[in-house]
Amino acid sequence: MKLRSACRKTIFSGLPQTIWARISSVYIGGGTPSLLSCRQIKTISDFISKKTIKPLKEFTIEANPDDLTEDLLFCLKDTIINRLSVGIQALDENVLKFVHRRSSLETVLYTLDLLFKKWDRILSTDIIAALPNQTEKTFLQGLSTLVEYKMQHISMYSLTIEEETVLGKKYSTGALNYDFDAADSLWLSGKEFLKEKGYAQYEVSNFAQPGYECIHNMAYWELKDYLGCGSGATGTLYGKKSVRFTNTKNISEYINFWNRDDFMNSSELLIPGEREGILPEVEKFEFFMMGLRTLKGVSISDFETRFSEPVKADFLSVMKKWESQKKAYFYKIGGKSYFSLGEEGILFLNEFLREII
Repeated sequence: MKLRSACRKTIFSGLPQTIWARISSVYIGGGTPSLLSCRQIKTISDFISKKTIKPLKEFTIEANPDDLTEDLLFCLKDTIINRLSVGIQALDENVLKFVHRRSSLETVLYTLDLLFKKWDRILSTDIIAALPNQTEKTFLQGLSTLVEYKMQHISMYSLTIEEETVLGKKYSTGALNYDFDAADSLWLSGKEFLKEKGYAQYEVSNFAQPGYECIHNMAYWELKDYLGCGSGATGTLYGKKSVRFTNTKNISEYINFWNRDDFMNSSELLIPGEREGILPEVEKFEFFMMGLRTLKGVSISDFETRFSEPVKADFLSVMKKWESQKKAYFYKIGGKSYFSLGEEGILFLNEFLREII
């Protein structure tokens, strides 16, 4: 009962009308939102539909293949949700077992077939290149299957091995032999395959058919305001004093905050968590770090307007050097000047960022 109360207060607590007027996309993710009941999903969707001033450009919900049923799809189609993101990661039974995915290959294929027949809105998925036990043949076959099932958007990531994970421990002890060069080569093969099938790479790891780029994620890469709702969620508000906040990851503490008796009578209460002011120099660096993840690149004009100053001379020097090396280029569109690393240079984004630090 307390959890339901906290959820209601979280959703229905009043944001200023000026904020609602600016909301253009919603993304329900960061876990397993497909475990929500149909009633809960509709409650969220109906409330957002009533509060937003303008129709949302995009409303996404994430789902695990195991959770998707015909009833759930029917429920989603009765809401304003227009984009479904399904976490698949691999279409190889041996790989799925090795990385301890809940879904079997049979489940994944059943889900893809169900989505193909019953879901008539935007469909997105993710896949990881070079998972252990994966070959180039099985990886490209997996990509081919996703294309056949008419995915409009595919996120393709390289495997990241982190120390504290099961894979990380196996790698550090020598139980897992992993070839990072071969992994990079496999990702590039996947990139070329998707391009041949009509998917444009518009960000480091994201490919879409024309017109199906993820609007919500573009807000992150273009350093636009976003609100994070829920335990552990992060949000950022930009302005003269930009601030980033992360709600407490302690779920009990988060629920207890919303259940406080004085919650509705005070405007001074802050959700427990961390807050940090973003220094201007950090924000300028993030402008390049996030914007150059996209093939569109960064707008020099927008930088000058946002920060009321020209791009630093040492930044420009690095940008011109990369242009001379054919790893980046300047261009103009709509009266604005842009700088992009392009398809080749974007692979060396971290190298570029190290040079401008």
